[in-house]
Amino acid sequence: MPTNLLARETLPAWILETGATHTRNRIKMGRLTAKVRISLLQLAGYGLLGPIRSVSDPSHLHALQRFRYHVYIEQLGKSRPWANHECRLLPDPDDGAAFHFLAGRHLDRPVGCVRLHLAAAMPTHALQSMGIYDIAASDGFRGAYISMLMLDHTLRGRGAALFLMLRLLQFGWPRGMEYALFHCAPRLAPRYLRYGFECLGDPFQSRYSGWQVPMISLFGDCEAHRRRGSLVTPYLDPYQLPAARTSELRRMYKIPAPGGNAAAPQSERILHRRGESASANQLVGECLHELARREIDL
Repeated sequence: MPTNLLARETLPAWILETGATHTRNRIKMGRLTAKVRISLLQLAGYGLLGPIRSVSDPSHLHALQRFRYHVYIEQLGKSRPWANHECRLLPDPDDGAAFHFLAGRHLDRPVGCVRLHLAAAMPTHALQSMGIYDIAASDGFRGAYISMLMLDHTLRGRGAALFLMLRLLQFGWPRGMEYALFHCAPRLAPRYLRYGFECLGDPFQSRYSGWQVPMISLFGDCEAHRRRGSLVTPYLDPYQLPAARTSELRRMYKIPAPGGNAAAPQSERILHRRGESASANQLVGECLHELARREIDL
């Protein structure tokens, strides 16, 4: 991907051709098509993280494990029995069955990483700890498990995790991912609730990570995201599931549907009011401003 993303010649042709009446003085996120909104989000994510790439080459996985060690062991002061302190690497027993993603303009100097297990490759022990293995198995393992999400300390609290999550959705959806499972420390749960996740059962204690809150993202339930004011709502239209399927998932996992008669405020406005998570919307806004400054009409 070109470094100068906002130069006219590097923008996809469909951006330059879509909605010519949206002049630079009238650009509003709510008036753009889903395709344009997703592209602008990608521009914003690139500005914050650089490209988010799926990696499998041994040298890239080596860089990923080195980054994990830097964040988890050196920055956060935690420990794992399989950490290689001599080489400053943090491998993991579940790495072999996962898809791995690195964020950063240079693969040998990443700023973020995350791991995705699809379908039956989801680790049995993780699903058992969350108390949902039997449910996932009875449904044919049609979800995905997200783990090992790490960011450099300079990016924490700036909405960077949102871009990583949406990159996994973009990757997993065409491969059969209908929902995403995840767990995090209790102090981080409010952030992921804003990202569209919902609490799933009771907290559990991990041997290495302490208390964890199990969570699920039914990203295909677009109406529920709108009602809850989820920050990802504007980007979910391409991933909508039939209502019967989302209802089935809620029944299986015992997740109540969002209540209330009125829809939640639009996500674009909520983003501006929610502290650290506002960065994602601000970055999109900056992209729009820069497009306008360069006289590129959407």
